[in-house]
Amino acid sequence: MRYLVMLLVLIGIMGFTDSFAVPPIERVPLQNLTVLGADDSMALKSDQQYTIRTDYQSNFPNTEYVILYQITNEKNQVVLLSWLEGFQQKLTDQPGSFVCGDKICHNEWAYSEPYVCGDKICEEKFYAQKFVETSWLPTEPGEYQIAVFAWESVDNPTALSPPISIEITVQD
Repeated sequence: MRYLVMLLVLIGIMGFTDSFAVPPIERVPLQNLTVLGADDSMALKSDQQYTIRTDYQSNFPNTEYVILYQITNEKNQVVLLSWLEGFQQKLTDQPGSFVCGDKICHNEWAYSEPYVCGDKICEEKFYAQKFVETSWLPTEPGEYQIAVFAWESVDNPTALSPPISIEITVQD
């Protein structure tokens, strides 16, 4: 009985719905950090501009987030810091919902193209998988680390995903 009372007190303190919610660290998972234009060895040339791309998902509706890029050199000095702020809005309570043009459509069983929305075939469906890019012009040769973070905001670095990173080499 004592344990049941303690459990009820904990649920009351944490909030019943939050006890079953998606953990914050899984709300905006990051994946596939790549440097577009780089070869397999990840060797870049100085004074050439590159695009750095990260895929992510918005797994939790009504979530504000920021995707932050940080590039550090071999002296651990930050040479680039950039970010993009976003908001994942809840479309509908129905699973399988997606945006098609100016409509919110629903098809929980469709896993392949094309998606049907009313009497229209929707070939460009917007869904939770997204990507964000930043550009970087390395000016000095050396070893660099590119790290990407998903936070609640720039002012609130509560993690919404484990960070991901890669090591690269910049050559003359």
